[in-house]
Amino acid sequence: MIKRVISSVCLCVAAAGAAEVSMTAGDASSPTSSFNTGTNWADRLVPVAGNTYKTAGYGMRTPYDMNLTTNYIFAGDRLTLSQGGSILWKTAGFITINDFVMDGGVITHGNDNYAARLAGTVTVTRASSFSAGEPNARDFIIYSSLRGSSDLTFKVLSTTTSKLVSLMADNSGFSGKLIFQGAGKLAIGAEENLGTNPVAFTANQLDFAGTTLLAANSLTLDDSNRGLYLNVLPTSTAPNATGGVFEVNNAATVTVACVISGPGSLTKRGNGILALTTNNTYTGLTKVEAGTLSLNAGALPATAHPLS
Repeated sequence: MIKRVISSVCLCVAAAGAAEVSMTAGDASSPTSSFNTGTNWADRLVPVAGNTYKTAGYGMRTPYDMNLTTNYIFAGDRLTLSQGGSILWKTAGFITINDFVMDGGVITHGNDNYAARLAGTVTVTRASSFSAGEPNARDFIIYSSLRGSSDLTFKVLSTTTSKLVSLMADNSGFSGKLIFQGAGKLAIGAEENLGTNPVAFTANQLDFAGTTLLAANSLTLDDSNRGLYLNVLPTSTAPNATGGVFEVNNAATVTVACVISGPGSLTKRGNGILALTTNNTYTGLTKVEAGTLSLNAGALPATAHPLS
């Protein structure tokens, strides 16, 4: 009798566990981009779902693409912009990062005359910033919802061309300060774009140094603990970083019931109405260049005499 021995071989492939992958070098120049290639990741692989990614202390570039209809989605489960790290924006279409953590890094706008459009969610875990320099238009349009409790700063380093930051989402999950430096504009359509009402009064929850708050529709700022601070921070790169401007257009009415304080000046522009309804304490001058400034009793500090 012949015995037949059948040997079976089990080919078992272990499921790969999720990994946290960090950059090991910076993206040097166009068209190098670690956003959607494996160029400078530790594993040398293209980002994939299941893994999370960190810039570490290096600079990432978005894909270099000036086509407004070409959009990019970060494939990893999370992208963390680490402290000391940076992202240089070189894409004209949408960039979507579904779980984007700003942990101390800076996003720099690198597209002449194009808008940087960010979608997804942004969680600010450490003071971070957006920066737009150069003497040409470079706007940030942020469709992402903001979360977290750390401060977010927007720096405009040139005053020769106005730059715009548009906050488009309901940012009620964000409790950090918003700090704007330089002669750009902040466009909002509702108070929720600025984040939630702080748990305690914070005089500089919204901090302006030369920036314009732009409103094309009527809205009310009345979160009792959200202070508006008119700062004075002139530098060699932002000589007009002083005070704040309220630009109210399209015959809209913006009512500000939050306390406005600080050493800077307040300027009213646009053909709409700016109504100040609480006792303000800012010490700079007040200037009405266009439209109407409506004042409740005590809304204009004694030191803040209108120029016109």
